Amino acid sequence: MGPLGYCIYNLMELAGQSVAHSIIHANMNYHSNKLHNFLFLCGPGNNGGDGYVAARHLKLMNKQCTCLAFKLPTE
Repeated sequence: MGPLGYCIYNLMELAGQSVAHSIIHANMNYHSNKLHNFLFLCGPGNNGGDGYVAARHLKLMNKQCTCLAFKLPTE
């Protein structure tokens, strides 16, 4: 729990949800409001987790999402 009362999972959920809603809002300005396919390039850190959450929220809004996970190979 952080000093403001949020744990990392709450922050990740809020960030991902905000990203999903921002994507929808930004696409409302296009003359063709039929963008339904979104690609998320997610790294191994917390920002990658935000991407997965955003994709989940877009899928709940009936949008097609693909997530690609990127991580440096380990030896």
